[in-house]
Amino acid sequence: MIIPIIEVIQTYLFVSCFLKRKVRFGKVLDWLVLIGVSEVGTIGNHYFQDANINILIAVIELFILLSFFEGGVKRKILAGLLYLVFAFLAEGVVAVGLSRAYDIRISDMGNQEEAVILLGKRYSREIRIIATIFFYLLSRKKRDTEKRDIQGQLLVIPALSAVLLVIVTEDQFAREQINVWMEVMLILFILIINVVLYVLFRRQEVYFREEEMIRNQLKELEYESAHYRELEQHQQEIRRIRHDIKNELSGIYGYLENGEVGEGKKEIETLLQQMTAAEQKIFTANAVVNGILNLKLQKMEMAQIEYEFDIHIPEQLKIQGTDLGVLLGNLLDNAIEACQEFQGEKKIRLLMEYQNSGVVIHCENPCNEDTETLQTKKKDKINHGFGMGSIAQIVKKYDGFWEYQMKSGLFKVTVNLWEREMI
Repeated sequence: MIIPIIEVIQTYLFVSCFLKRKVRFGKVLDWLVLIGVSEVGTIGNHYFQDANINILIAVIELFILLSFFEGGVKRKILAGLLYLVFAFLAEGVVAVGLSRAYDIRISDMGNQEEAVILLGKRYSREIRIIATIFFYLLSRKKRDTEKRDIQGQLLVIPALSAVLLVIVTEDQFAREQINVWMEVMLILFILIINVVLYVLFRRQEVYFREEEMIRNQLKELEYESAHYRELEQHQQEIRRIRHDIKNELSGIYGYLENGEVGEGKKEIETLLQQMTAAEQKIFTANAVVNGILNLKLQKMEMAQIEYEFDIHIPEQLKIQGTDLGVLLGNLLDNAIEACQEFQGEKKIRLLMEYQNSGVVIHCENPCNEDTETLQTKKKDKINHGFGMGSIAQIVKKYDGFWEYQMKSGLFKVTVNLWEREMI
């Protein structure tokens, strides 16, 4: 009973390195189904005791397990083939070791005593478990290497464990008499170390997820703070204009009464400019979007880039504020960089509309070349690139789609996001 459970967990972890898990009947029930399938397979292996049938049973078990993961048929087949290759490699390594220890040919391995066969199965299982833990931890390792160096160091432990296991096995085979108790204790010790490592790694993952959530919340608060600062400045400007408008109108009236129409027009133009400037900064009631637009607007004004923002979205959206911030930030950074390289008229147009529980974003800007390749001109390409990877991830998260094109000196990108329930 224990061995089939271990086999299921090991195979499940290996496949999860490549595919996303999917709950079919419920978390507990899913595991019971997988363990039951493994038990049936074990009974079938004992009943038939035929190598070809055993391989067929193993393949059937594997593809039943793959049905508990997301992905297309091709991806699942590829993951299944990878696991079969991985299992055969482990069997091969053990077979080579046993053939050297007992001076037998690998082709005759299946005809050996039951003790030798069981020993080979045990070593093969242990190698697969340790290697799977290594692959799983490696797949869970995030790209933020600066903050996750400790995870990279921890990954050395499973690798060294596998090497140590091979060395000890070779040493035991070289002896006339195998010390079974010492072998068992050492393997148990190695497994305990790797299980503890796995637990520590998962706890660290939880910590980093919470840290990332806090960073996103702080970033969202930053956007909202920028929005409310602009809103407060806008209100103050409106109050100042209202306070001074009586004096302004009195002055204009004086110019007109004295026949100085030109001076009166200048005062009216100045007053209109003040009112227009006060109204320009509030693009939408959505705090996050308005905040990021104002942050990028400062860059555009410094670069003398004209802009046209047409924003029609509700104050509240079922789209995470940080995702909107990252998306708009990347789009506008790309547009600003392209305009800075462009020699002609520099203008960025941004349209945002709310339609059928979704948000449509359209951004366009002039560019120098008609090309399908997006490549930043900056030296730090990783941190300052066009951010298309980030955009693609956000689009996928909200089951949306996006497209872009460069034609006739104009770059256009359209993004569609669907609202989702916030967790």
